[in-house]
Amino acid sequence: MILHTTPTAYIISHPDSVKYTVPQTDNNDQVVNQNYYQLTRTLFEIHKPFINNTHTNLDALAVKLESVYKSEIVPYFDKRIVDNAAAIDNSIAVKTAQELFSQMDSVYEKFHGANATGSVVVTKFKDKVYLFPPNCRFFNCDLFVEDGVFLGVEKFDLVVMDPPWKNKFIKRRKGNCMGYDTHSTESIEKLRLGSILKPDAIVAIWSTNSKTEKILGDMMKKWGLVHLTTFYWLKVTTSGRVTVPFTKKDGKQPFESLIIATNNSEIKSHINYPMRIIVSTPSAINSHKPPLTDVLEDYFQREFTSKCELFARYLLPDYTSIGNQVLKLNNLLLFQ
Repeated sequence: MILHTTPTAYIISHPDSVKYTVPQTDNNDQVVNQNYYQLTRTLFEIHKPFINNTHTNLDALAVKLESVYKSEIVPYFDKRIVDNAAAIDNSIAVKTAQELFSQMDSVYEKFHGANATGSVVVTKFKDKVYLFPPNCRFFNCDLFVEDGVFLGVEKFDLVVMDPPWKNKFIKRRKGNCMGYDTHSTESIEKLRLGSILKPDAIVAIWSTNSKTEKILGDMMKKWGLVHLTTFYWLKVTTSGRVTVPFTKKDGKQPFESLIIATNNSEIKSHINYPMRIIVSTPSAINSHKPPLTDVLEDYFQREFTSKCELFARYLLPDYTSIGNQVLKLNNLLLFQ
């Protein structure tokens, strides 16, 4: 859900982007009440930066993003009232995430399913209760083994992917309950991404900042894509402070890169696509990315009618989701 736009940024709410209405009907199928499911807001109670010290000798990109942050984003948060946020730490959000994940299993076996109705469905699957958004399809599989089965069967005009890049900051957390498997760049670039793209498709690729140059080089060429622009997801606290300081190139930044590409090489020759920043408070769950549909449709002034997410860990309405933890973050425990 887009809360506010500036010339360079979209300020969004992740929990408000994942909110579903469930009508309650009587014996005559008349709606008598409405129930709501929304991601538990406690997961997003990130009130203080994780690191408070500042850095000098900033990377050029960090300087650019920090300038936009100060000129366009800070004024928005300065106008908002956040009750006692500055005096609260992040322990509630972190504890909530850990407690919920300790009750959730990762289902790695192969299966598929769908909710073909226009309403959310809540049902039990393998002894856990999951929420299935309207008009969603999902395939739980290992894309590195099954890509020949699932990739190429259908084509999409929007593909979002969050590859499990090897990352030094993620490695430290691998042993805990919220960890996940990572793969080499060489394994990821072998995916037959081009086979599922409609003409004029848009591809949005989440990238660790260290992998951006690799994606813009070898991987783009291999997948038959051309780079249009790069978005940056800037992570802020509930009061608008960056979660970690802007720093030098090889340090942990408060932002992640989102590479925007297309398989139509003619598009870029006609239009200039400027950089954008997506601003939101992150979830306490590792690598829990915000939904992108609203932002991408606004940016391109285009409605995407066939959408897919690869390496998905949650389901979205009107999406085909593929990954080896595809139901993970649709466990009803994560909703209020």
